[in-house]
Amino acid sequence: MVHALVHDDARWWRSAGAAFGRGTVTKLSAPLCGVLAFGATLALPPARTQLRTGWPWLGALVALVLGAGSITGQMVHDWPLLAQMRIFRAQQLVHVAPRDYLIEQGGCWKVPCCSSAGACDGQWPGACGVRVTRSATRSAHAG
Repeated sequence: MVHALVHDDARWWRSAGAAFGRGTVTKLSAPLCGVLAFGATLALPPARTQLRTGWPWLGALVALVLGAGSITGQMVHDWPLLAQMRIFRAQQLVHVAPRDYLIEQGGCWKVPCCSSAGACDGQWPGACGVRVTRSATRSAHAG
């Protein structure tokens, strides 16, 4: 999409549609990205002019055709992804406060408890409360 806008070549919308369609096959949040991209297109005047051509609409059709199998499979099997998400929320996320969950997703990893001799006791996610940031990990691997 960026290429289509920067180079004023609306044909690249086909490629964007293919990317969103293939993304839907592997990750059902890809259609959300497509909706957000459409919203961004409406917000940008240069992009809105390309909506007058058939290329963005062809890209949307390509995305729908490529992603239809995945979405149809979810519908036929009564949305197993949503059932899996409900189980995850009920069994795992109940033990973590939303703020803590978001902080954990933000780039910090927890490491297992290890003694000074280097023997780990096998307890994972933060059994010791030890946190390693990305910069600390990089410097540990560099030295």
